[in-house]
Amino acid sequence: MLPASMPGSLRLVVVPLLWACAMQARAADAAALELRPPAGELVLGRVTELSCDLTLPGAAVVEGNPEISATVTPLVRLERLPDDAAGAHWRVVLAPPPDTAPQIALVGARVRLAGGAELRAFTAIALTGTARLPVHTEARASVTVEVAGKSFGPVIADLRGDAPVPIEVPPGTTSALARSRARRGAMTEQRLELPAPPYPRLLAIAPSALGAGELGQIDASFIDAAGRATPLAAPLRAPDRLPTPPELAWSVSPPGQPALGASGVVALHPGPTSQLAVRAARSRVHVGELIDLITSATDRFGNPTLPALTTRLEGAVVEAGIGPAPRSAGPGARLVRVRAPTRWPGRPALRIELEAPGAPPARVEVALALAAPSALSIRGAPARVVGRRGPTVRVLARDAGGGPAELGDVVVRGPDQPLTLTACPAPGECVYRGRPRSPRGVTRYAVEARVGELGARTVLTLYPAPRRLELEPQLCAVSNLGELTGAGGGLEARGRLAGPLALGLFAAALRSEITGSDASGSTALSLSQLLLLGTLRVERRLGARLWLALDGLAGVSLASVRQDTPSEPELHIHSSAAALGAGASAEVLLGPGRVTARVRWLRTRLPDTGLEGEALGLALSMGYALGF
Repeated sequence: MLPASMPGSLRLVVVPLLWACAMQARAADAAALELRPPAGELVLGRVTELSCDLTLPGAAVVEGNPEISATVTPLVRLERLPDDAAGAHWRVVLAPPPDTAPQIALVGARVRLAGGAELRAFTAIALTGTARLPVHTEARASVTVEVAGKSFGPVIADLRGDAPVPIEVPPGTTSALARSRARRGAMTEQRLELPAPPYPRLLAIAPSALGAGELGQIDASFIDAAGRATPLAAPLRAPDRLPTPPELAWSVSPPGQPALGASGVVALHPGPTSQLAVRAARSRVHVGELIDLITSATDRFGNPTLPALTTRLEGAVVEAGIGPAPRSAGPGARLVRVRAPTRWPGRPALRIELEAPGAPPARVEVALALAAPSALSIRGAPARVVGRRGPTVRVLARDAGGGPAELGDVVVRGPDQPLTLTACPAPGECVYRGRPRSPRGVTRYAVEARVGELGARTVLTLYPAPRRLELEPQLCAVSNLGELTGAGGGLEARGRLAGPLALGLFAAALRSEITGSDASGSTALSLSQLLLLGTLRVERRLGARLWLALDGLAGVSLASVRQDTPSEPELHIHSSAAALGAGASAEVLLGPGRVTARVRWLRTRLPDTGLEGEALGLALSMGYALGF
């Protein structure tokens, strides 16, 4: 077992004792892939191609093409043959080595199956070498050579006794028997050693890549001294924490023969993503702006990973640009860029979620600010403003798409003062109010709002508010007892209470009379009254200029009756009594005050006057109320 973390590039030396047990564990896989060598004897110098058959039994799905490796015979081409009931088939065509020395070529194949499984197979190809064996004997002798049971020659020696005999040497053959027949018939034999040039005797196939903490295996085939191909295997484990550079160096060798070993490098990569994190480069963005997210992912050992990402904005999948993050973000960090909605979504924050296979989703919220305004409007709130409450306006900003826009730097001014921000009831809409004003009459009030190069203007109408104290002179027309008519004048003073209520004092002088004649002569009757009444008023404003009011009256009536008849000339009677009444009025704003039209019904009985019935009746009045 390898340590979990080692600095730098890792190097593994496979211990030979592990081969036997590891090979048993992989025997089933190796048998599943078949690599068959060419049939017949292959003599170097005569063959131009070597052809092996590769078969994958069953109906397994293969990813890509098989990978072929060989010791001395380079790959020429890989041909896919039609599949049949036995499985998938390929023809592996190899080139013979340029050296004609006898040797055994090792060929390996690796096939990747869908799902990541990997199958490997090996085969050995015996290549018979060709050479001219130099034999020295008597001049003009006939020489034959026997190699591995096959006889070559005869070759006639030259005058110096040299006879180069063309021979074929199977791999593993170490000697040859040369026979010479002299011209006189004498026979001689000599045993000649055949040179055995070295050639690669071990072929290993290691995993092309391993994930962090992943177990793999090195499969190998070795040609022993007897020329037999022996399968070998050894386990391989990637470290948990990836080194720099991320690679694992390995070497294997047969027992006791380190010079015949093979070596290589396995690329290392992170394991499956198990954790995903995200943060926003800026905590606040504007409508329509790009949102930069810094995301990082790691496997279960903490190695940075680069998984495929799915980005959701407010729950909906959106397109996102993905690129490298700044170095300050840390190793493995990536920049994910999405665009904020181009219209205000109705809430001041955006929920963004990143998803990666095998890891819980990572979420972040980004505050959303309104875009810069492209249009500004201003309106009164309400269109008419009654004094004492202060002029109030609503300023609205809209972006290029018609949605609400930012109002942070807007300046709102009246003709003589800036207005103060009081509230922002909705995005892109704020309420501004000026100082209370009490105009004496109806006045015009211009308000201007400006932000940057944008501006808006409106004109408000200011109406005077009702005053706390009002004086109202009145002219009255009265009708008494259904027969007497007259006129008079009065003065009413009112003080306002809370809400629509007001208390007042009404003083009036009224005179009414009637004249007539009969057989005895002419008759005249006149009634003079002084009224002192308290009033309780309830009013309702129907508009900027119109009020309606109801009032009740209670007080005293001081009356003087003068009657002139033929039988009783110049009769004067004085009396007083309580008076009650009720009335209704309509009032219209005109200038600094209000014109009033009022009708009242007053009721009283005057004793000791000889008048029967109601001494007061219907009273109509016109007045003009001024506030102070």
